[in-house]
Amino acid sequence: MQIPGLLQKAKTGFFSGLYTYFFPELCIICDSVRHPDEKWFCAACVSKLKENSCSRDACGWCGLNQSIRSCTCSVAWDFPFTSIISIFDYNEHTQSLIRNIKYNGKRALAADLAGYHPGLSSLNSNVDIIIPVPLHWTRLRKRGYNQAEWFAKGISSITKIPIAGDVVYRVRSTGTQTKLDKSERNTNIRDAFALRKTAESRVAGKRVLLVDDVITTGATITECANSIIAAGCESVTVMSIARD
Repeated sequence: MQIPGLLQKAKTGFFSGLYTYFFPELCIICDSVRHPDEKWFCAACVSKLKENSCSRDACGWCGLNQSIRSCTCSVAWDFPFTSIISIFDYNEHTQSLIRNIKYNGKRALAADLAGYHPGLSSLNSNVDIIIPVPLHWTRLRKRGYNQAEWFAKGISSITKIPIAGDVVYRVRSTGTQTKLDKSERNTNIRDAFALRKTAESRVAGKRVLLVDDVITTGATITECANSIIAAGCESVTVMSIARD
């Protein structure tokens, strides 16, 4: 038997206690030992994530935490969608989550994080379909999955709202926007999305939930939303794991 097979047997069999002692499960945020029954995080980090989510004084339009940074939405709302809903503030803890999701293969983590939103079931009354922001095919091939699509799966598993993951596609690769300012992001992402010709009938008249992992300036979701709105949907609401 190969070594990985032996380790798996030790992990689940008679020697499971010994295996856990020498190979403890670690929290993906702080690397502390976590209980084997806890998924992803130690108890302390679970508490911090819940506090992050539940204590947010979020703007009803842009989703910014008003206790951290104020916005001008009441006088200058210029997005094409109705509002942004975010589960967490983007900080050192949620940065670790996003990094694990995007670069360490923890795709299922994106789905599980949907459960941290306390009012997720309320989406059923105003959303018909969920559309994840797509990756360009070159990025998708390299990463192997779309983290926004896995986040959408988590939302759908709780709300039972169907996912329409093949409605929008990226016309061109835009690279990372992390180091760009707002103006550069807007220029870089302009006209980067398009609706598939066969998908218009699936979007027309629908109330859409557009989902992504992190929202900063809103440049990406604005361009993506515009391509959906052009197909005649009734409305677009945006949801993200984190808001920066």
